[in-house]
Amino acid sequence: MTPLLHSIAWDLGDAHPLDTLSGKIDATKLAELSAEGMQSYCKSAMGPAQHARSAAQRSLERAGLSASDIDHLFICSNVLESSGWTCVNALAEIGFRFIPTTGVTLHGCAGLLAATDLALGYVSRHPRSHCLIVCTDAASDDAKRLTMFGAALLSDGAAACIVSDRVARGWAIEGLGQTVDHRTRMVDPEQGAPLRTALTVRSLARAVDIAISGAGFARSDIDAIVATNLKPSVMSALLAAVKLDATRYRWPSLPNAAHVFASDPLLNLEQIPAELGSHCRPVLVVGMSFHCSNVAVLTRRDG
Repeated sequence: MTPLLHSIAWDLGDAHPLDTLSGKIDATKLAELSAEGMQSYCKSAMGPAQHARSAAQRSLERAGLSASDIDHLFICSNVLESSGWTCVNALAEIGFRFIPTTGVTLHGCAGLLAATDLALGYVSRHPRSHCLIVCTDAASDDAKRLTMFGAALLSDGAAACIVSDRVARGWAIEGLGQTVDHRTRMVDPEQGAPLRTALTVRSLARAVDIAISGAGFARSDIDAIVATNLKPSVMSALLAAVKLDATRYRWPSLPNAAHVFASDPLLNLEQIPAELGSHCRPVLVVGMSFHCSNVAVLTRRDG
């Protein structure tokens, strides 16, 4: 059977009004976020490890599985280098002991699709296996919730899903495109916005072309687009720059989640109405960070 991504679940912090960040982040950027429709963000007293545990448990419950059924665990987080063992220990509390585990950090907020690529490879080599992907992160403090250039506001939380070839319902990954441009890291954040944007657009365009052509589709075939939770104005500009139809972009159905790092595509994918993702109707999933773009073409399989 075809490996499918399924049993999406999440655990987010509590919603806090946007104005509680007044005095903590740039006032102009805060006003811009409010003007674009954001009302709140998710904040939690828990760390990424605890959110990872909750999201993983909910994903297992949706799939009717236990931790012992998982053959490989992928943890995707920007904080693994500093708290990787904390995440592993938290997951051990719900039965993830002695299970092979891979940490994915290099792709930043675009890490979900990098982890998905690894999970697909594992299932292809080990038929009838289950992989669990957990994406988890949190802002270190309120003053650091605003991303560079104010393109998004960070929230706390985690999302999880399972990749396996033992189910008939879920999302089939038809094509993947991953591009990296490390030169964006060398651009001065205050003076180099136009150059950084140009590099990001070029990287994203390449990833889109690789994913769509690899899946055997054309851009006109794409029925819906889900992506990292950037501000609407930023996301619209990026889609236009890479010649994608912005009217097909599904604005997040969980707007108050703000930007939950690599969890965004999973959160938004789960909100797509069934009629938009029916069998063989492609959905473009875009995961982005400041130095890479990961894009996938998915189709829903309903058995």
